[in-house]
Amino acid sequence: MNLKKVFAIGLAIRVCILVISWDISNYDLQSYHMVGEMTLSGQSIYPEIALFRYPYVPFFLYLQAAAVLFRPFDIGILKLVIIAFDVGIIILLGEWFKKKSAALFYALSPIPILIAAFHGQFDSVPLFFLLLAILLLKRKKVGWGTFIYSAAIALKTWPLFFIIPFVRLVLSSRANEVRRGIFSKISRLIARNDNVCTVLFFVFLSMLIPLITVYFYSYFFKTPVEQILHTIRTYQPVFGVYGIGLLLKSVFGRSDLYFVGMVEKIFLLSLFVFAYFQRKKTIEENILGILLYLFVFTPVFGTQWLIWVVPFLLILRPRGVFVLLILTSTFLILNYLSWIFYVSDFVLLGSGVMIWLAFIYTFIRYTVPISVKSKPPSSAKVAK
Repeated sequence: MNLKKVFAIGLAIRVCILVISWDISNYDLQSYHMVGEMTLSGQSIYPEIALFRYPYVPFFLYLQAAAVLFRPFDIGILKLVIIAFDVGIIILLGEWFKKKSAALFYALSPIPILIAAFHGQFDSVPLFFLLLAILLLKRKKVGWGTFIYSAAIALKTWPLFFIIPFVRLVLSSRANEVRRGIFSKISRLIARNDNVCTVLFFVFLSMLIPLITVYFYSYFFKTPVEQILHTIRTYQPVFGVYGIGLLLKSVFGRSDLYFVGMVEKIFLLSLFVFAYFQRKKTIEENILGILLYLFVFTPVFGTQWLIWVVPFLLILRPRGVFVLLILTSTFLILNYLSWIFYVSDFVLLGSGVMIWLAFIYTFIRYTVPISVKSKPPSSAKVAK
């Protein structure tokens, strides 16, 4: 199908879902109102309000504040912005990654449609920047790629999970980076330095936009920097509703902050260890491996996280991908239907267990491919 038609179909479906869900509110949309109003009035949201309503770098909240000026249409405006970036991912997949079938499946997939247009979570915005950063770095545009990657981190801290694959991509790109532009001096500096300097410089540049936004907010909203950083660092998503977390809660019967924090720290350490030792050929393959590991072993969970894995599944198509996407779509549909109608807790729990098992299967087949005994070619002759 023509990419323009795919784009139009994806946009039309998302706008229809936006219209259908116009009067349906949820905790996150209420948080947009609260954070936007406080920011617009000059009140700091850190640490108390931010801990549960906006546990991120103070970046996207300025758009939430601007949208409040158009209330009661602020949520609709925010969702339109989120939808714009979500359909932007369709363009990146089809035009830049040269994966038109992936673009079509992403346009029609209920996962990004529901998370962006129904739930209103803005994960598609940093996901768009993450994919764009990958493309720029693969095209040897180290300066711009690093800048875009830094913007992705400033929107949500998720892209930090992938810093090891990004470092490896930068190390492979730096020697060939000779392009002109406002980042040419940075690129030449990277190209002249050894690997250690390159890594340190890349990490510094990656954290530049998040740090600038933190200090900007701290100065204008009279909030200590350590309060902002502490809020971002200590935020804990929902524990005990999915996978390992559900298993631990059922076995140990504990959900106190100390236990959850300890388990989460162990998991994050293991995630970076896995990312370091995983050695796939491309950055997309390495990121998909990290995401599959996350959904298999994470003790905490948020439904909006599922959008991150979709474009990488569609680009690479590991074994079992469509079963995984169907089960995940079913899980999301049931969870969002429970906001409107009664859905049995047993059904929700069962669908969650099913996608966890599907992620485990996909992860095992992806990281430890099972060899299949092949038949000899028909032309082969058996020696007598």
